[in-house]
Amino acid sequence: MSDAINEISKACVAFEAKESAPPIAVMALRTLQAEVTKIYILRLCSWMRASTEGITKDETWVPVSILERNKSPYTISYLPLAFRSVMTSAIDQINMLSMNYWIPIIPNIFLFEFSEMVYQSAIDELNCWLSAWTWFNEKLAQDGFNDDLDDLFVNPFQVSLAQTMIQSLRSEATKFEDMFAQLQEIQESVKIAFLNCFLDFAGHLEHIGIDLAQNKSSKEGLHLQNGFSHESEEESSSDLPGSIVDPHQRLLIVLSNIGYCKDELSSELYKKYKCIWLQSRDKDEEESDIQELVVSFTGLEEKVLEQYTFAKANLIRTAAMNYLLDSGVQWGSAPAVKGVRDAAVELLHTLVAVHAEVFAGAKPLLDKTLGILVEGLIDILISLFHENESKDLSSLDANGFCQLMLELEYFETILNPFFTSDARESMKSLQGVLLEKATESLSEVENPGHNRRPTRGSEDAAADEKQQGASVSPDDLIALAQQYSSELLQGELERTRINTACFVESLPMESAPDSVKAAYASFRGPMDSPSKNYRGTQATGSPSFTQRRRR
Repeated sequence: MSDAINEISKACVAFEAKESAPPIAVMALRTLQAEVTKIYILRLCSWMRASTEGITKDETWVPVSILERNKSPYTISYLPLAFRSVMTSAIDQINMLSMNYWIPIIPNIFLFEFSEMVYQSAIDELNCWLSAWTWFNEKLAQDGFNDDLDDLFVNPFQVSLAQTMIQSLRSEATKFEDMFAQLQEIQESVKIAFLNCFLDFAGHLEHIGIDLAQNKSSKEGLHLQNGFSHESEEESSSDLPGSIVDPHQRLLIVLSNIGYCKDELSSELYKKYKCIWLQSRDKDEEESDIQELVVSFTGLEEKVLEQYTFAKANLIRTAAMNYLLDSGVQWGSAPAVKGVRDAAVELLHTLVAVHAEVFAGAKPLLDKTLGILVEGLIDILISLFHENESKDLSSLDANGFCQLMLELEYFETILNPFFTSDARESMKSLQGVLLEKATESLSEVENPGHNRRPTRGSEDAAADEKQQGASVSPDDLIALAQQYSSELLQGELERTRINTACFVESLPMESAPDSVKAAYASFRGPMDSPSKNYRGTQATGSPSFTQRRRR
């Protein structure tokens, strides 16, 4: 069709060069060229949308290099780049038509305004001339001077000529307005096709995310008794070298593709091609169009991120159950607090793994993702506590309460950059239910019918039993927990700083809590050793704490 338009354009030029060419023939050729060009542009718009659907079926899951994505922080696959190639290929052809053919797809609005002004000025001048002479003739007739001033009257032929000129000018202006209206219709079609292509691409990305979530759920339920799944070897062998296989990491690729389109590609292409459909004075329309795309991709981003965080929340729940219920601690007769347990560090490792995964796959969404998961972790701990309140957590002694409070403060200190206001409220709620359970458990110990006979032979064991049998108020429990925290927390932060360094490095040091600053500052020291610092802290802190407890 492009060749046909070229041939018609050559014929138009040849006809216009001949003085003997009938004007009606030239006009007919120009009309034909306009219609064919319009059809071609609409077909290009349809091709854009059809090609957008086609490329989404060929996702390779191979992350492109940082140079290919122009140093974008989003770890995208080739899919957004293929989409951009389709868009630029079609719209560049439309843009070329605007330069080579008589239908100006790129409008010169100033030329239109100038032509309209010239037509209107000529019409206004002729109308003023006719009005003046008409008024003058009427005035002379009323005053009786009509017979003496016949030579001043307007010749009827002159009036007719002026009226004919007015009609001709108005007709030309109408033709120009009709042509401009047709031009605006084509421009609007191109803009709508451009925006719809982005919305279609967003819809295809959403389907990819849904398919990933559904396939993962189905594969988890299709394991045989011998541990092998029904996944075909053909499917696994079809992956290209370097492609992402893990479904969680693929969800991050989808999130990066969405974020790349939202923050970079949509505004880049819109600003590049807005001259095709947008007048220079329509700044509000430009902002409205871009905002519409941003809102669409933001909503899609929320949906896919919800699928990712839901999958990770299941893993966090499993780790939280191991931490709270399967770590071998009887919370009604917990051992003395000596520091943060390995189970707490293992629970934190779940978030460390998520941090590494999101940092590599969708870095701009790191803070948001961890904020959601940290809040989810606290809610999971509250849920597990209530679910097992009558079983494994039916009793909570002072040692168990202080152990959990120390570890909760440990979590809150390390994960402080990602604590939302809702997460802090949930943390207060969790600490409150633990305090209530510990107070209730110690009150039951005061009842003679519930006193337990001491079975441990050491003096420390007898002292612990005596302490648990004594009257302990919530304020006493809080003070005891704060005492443990002040003596052990800093040392535990230094001991486990390698495990948690990623959380501090992701944000500026000045925004971290003071205890984290101190621990991390020593980590950067030249001759620093985590084990030495931990043993030193224990050696100076534990005796004084033990002495105070035995008073």
